[in-house]
Amino acid sequence: MSSCIFPESPAGCRSPVPVPVHAGQPTPDFPYPWSIVRWVHGVPAADVGPASRRPALWEQACAAEAWGGPAVMLLGDLHPGNILLGAGGSLAGVIDFGDVGAGDPAVDLATP
Repeated sequence: MSSCIFPESPAGCRSPVPVPVHAGQPTPDFPYPWSIVRWVHGVPAADVGPASRRPALWEQACAAEAWGGPAVMLLGDLHPGNILLGAGGSLAGVIDFGDVGAGDPAVDLATP
């Protein structure tokens, strides 16, 4: 749940993320924690046709050197439905932080 991960906007984050504005507790009617988060504007990358995707960016990512730094935050479900694009296909934000961990940043590139 995003409210456990981001009680406020993460330091150093260059893209908007859904920062919680309210966290709800489980009840008999809905037995799970829940949250209301700030809206992140953009269009899901999954809704953008293949012709609009950026093959040059993919080639650049494939040519990147192996990570030698410390573990970083990972999103276990980083896929086109959770990546928001703005005007011209630029990154507008990332949503859905239900599966977060720490490790090598290349792990995020391995999700289907």
